[in-house]
Amino acid sequence: PFKLTLGNLIEAAELGADTLLMPSGYGVCRLGYYATTQEQILHDLGYNNIEVIGVGFSERKLFGLLKIIKRLSNNAPWTRIISAFRIGLAKLNALDKIERGVQKIRAVELVKGTANRLYAKAIKAIDEADDNNTLKKVQIDYIDQLNQVAKNPRAQPLIVGITGEFYVLLEPFSNLDVESELGKLGGRSKAKAL
Repeated sequence: PFKLTLGNLIEAAELGADTLLMPSGYGVCRLGYYATTQEQILHDLGYNNIEVIGVGFSERKLFGLLKIIKRLSNNAPWTRIISAFRIGLAKLNALDKIERGVQKIRAVELVKGTANRLYAKAIKAIDEADDNNTLKKVQIDYIDQLNQVAKNPRAQPLIVGITGEFYVLLEPFSNLDVESELGKLGGRSKAKAL
């Protein structure tokens, strides 16, 4: 996904970002080379004020990661950083739970597109939630709404396994929104990143 992630970085630069984080891979994973290479390409394209930081997640690099977080937060107090991190993680978990519900409903919904419309609204509501209580209410509300979607009682969704590179699996644009398309056809996906 080198070109896709480079495009994401260019888009972020166009929106005014001056520091970009790029996850790093382990061992021989080519993702580990992306940050350096993409930073050079950005500079060659004239984005000279951009810094791309490769972020690896391992126990050995925890202290370095904490230093990066502190720097990017303009030296905010750790209590504020931890609070923001916790709400961010809670939002990711809420999105994952609702998305799993959407994947189940898509394949059996009577009115195609209902689950996708609910999911779009849920994403907006989760984004706007600024505390855990609001977030929990949003999550429960949208899961309830998904459970109330009219379903075809005779539907027997085909479960399709999808394997591949993790970014391509996670990014609907890069995989032509295959999970949604399968749902429209009455199928469900089970994804497995390589």
